[in-house]
Amino acid sequence: MSSERVGGRWRFQCDNCTEAVDTASGNFNEALAEAKAEGYRAYMLSGEWFHRCDGCSRSRS
Repeated sequence: MSSERVGGRWRFQCDNCTEAVDTASGNFNEALAEAKAEGYRAYMLSGEWFHRCDGCSRSRS
């Protein structure tokens, strides 16, 4: 799973490694902005959303 609510806040899990970012927000859009500020990238593939941490995003390009 790329994103999930944990204790009322959002967690984004890299779909390529074990890295995850726990955000401080219960609002999805605010949490996504926070994850992106940490270097996470969201992308859609075959109609499904995926997330990659900064390290995996850099190694993919």
